[in-house]
Amino acid sequence: MLIVGSGVAALEAALALRELAGERISTTLLAPEPEFIYRPMRVREPFAYSAARHYSLETIARDIGVALKQDAFNWLDPVSRIVHTEGVSNSHTTGCCSRSGRFSARASGMR
Repeated sequence: MLIVGSGVAALEAALALRELAGERISTTLLAPEPEFIYRPMRVREPFAYSAARHYSLETIARDIGVALKQDAFNWLDPVSRIVHTEGVSNSHTTGCCSRSGRFSARASGMR
């Protein structure tokens, strides 16, 4: 299973998959940045409050039992089940796309 994104929804999807499927599937998190930033706190930064917290995605991925691929999503070919990234193309049978708080499942044959 491929999860595209590195925000709250992507991490929640990874945790849910681990809870529901356990070791029956392998999961990869595709993220363009090496860190998860807790963004709601960023609105306070201009007012001299503490900065938003940054967490290592490598550490989070290891802790929740998923692989981490640092690369940026480019486009998805649903017919051939190929995820094209900025770096390389990867074949996956199913995946989840998470971006800007929106979550949608993508499976082979779905558009």
